[in-house]
Amino acid sequence: MLASISFVGSAALFTGCARLLQRDVDDAASDEDYHDAVDDLDDVELYSRLLSSDHEYGKHLRVAVEAALVAGRGDYYTHLSTAGTIYSTSLSTTSKSNTSDFFTEVDVANEKLIIERIKASFPSHAIIGEETSDSSTPQTISPPTWIIDPIDGTTNFVAGNALTCVSICYAENDECIIGVVYAPKLNELYIGVKGVGAWLNGIPIRKLNKDVPADIKSCNICVEFGYDRSDGIDAMTNTVATIMRRNVKSIRMLGSGVLDLVFVALGRLDAVYCGVAGEGWQSWDYAAASVILKESGGVIENWKREEGGEWEEGGKFDIFGTSMVCACNEQVRTSCEYINYAILVSRTIY
Repeated sequence: MLASISFVGSAALFTGCARLLQRDVDDAASDEDYHDAVDDLDDVELYSRLLSSDHEYGKHLRVAVEAALVAGRGDYYTHLSTAGTIYSTSLSTTSKSNTSDFFTEVDVANEKLIIERIKASFPSHAIIGEETSDSSTPQTISPPTWIIDPIDGTTNFVAGNALTCVSICYAENDECIIGVVYAPKLNELYIGVKGVGAWLNGIPIRKLNKDVPADIKSCNICVEFGYDRSDGIDAMTNTVATIMRRNVKSIRMLGSGVLDLVFVALGRLDAVYCGVAGEGWQSWDYAAASVILKESGGVIENWKREEGGEWEEGGKFDIFGTSMVCACNEQVRTSCEYINYAILVSRTIY
């Protein structure tokens, strides 16, 4: 049974975050302030106050935070906490496109819970969810729309790996406005509001330094191979090989597209790409995290090619696109795009 969320925050928690929110973003938080801020992530009221009481999206943020925290508790957290022990829980899985693409009963229960909470406050809004949407779902976020992933990184979740999260985005007028991501086992709540800012556990995320790194050689690059098990494998592995020959610092594959983007926002990764072959992500992999990334100073763009090898500039990021490259700055993003393009048109570069 999912735990309830308290709307009455502790005085110490609010005081700790209030002090942080009054600081200049570039000032370092003290250990005392930080531990006050993350002592109790159940304080929905606190996170609602990241926006002023009269802000037009204040209610949206409150609903998103509450739903993410509730969904991240209960069976979700219990499984992650007991995996690998004699108390571990068993999960039934159902395959989608192939045996590597599946969902669990917790995915379904979480999505139902999140939708119910959204509909209770915004009954007329559209909802796009990983487990309930299909190819007939409108590929638009022009009307008020919520885009949700009840468990991103399901393979990690089933295995008891902590790199998994709940992702909730509110969008309208073809823009993602609010992004809320909760990684329960990491005890981290990430929030982004378009034009306002981004936070980790209520603490402002430091803006990425766009001048460093200036070269891909000093970067930690992340890629996800996804569910493709056919002809696309060579293209994906060849791209990784080419990037490694550029002497990058490291290649990472975390297993959660949402956390990949969030980690770029936090400086834990320098770049992430997808779409070389059939591993292209879906809107729920991009939406919430893209808000957090952009508000942290990161860059994200679609890239693609037409048949025949002509490179078409991706331009404005489209969450319904089948390719993506995001990075800490423009130089790194451009380097990743060029390498991917070279592989696609069979021009290996070293």
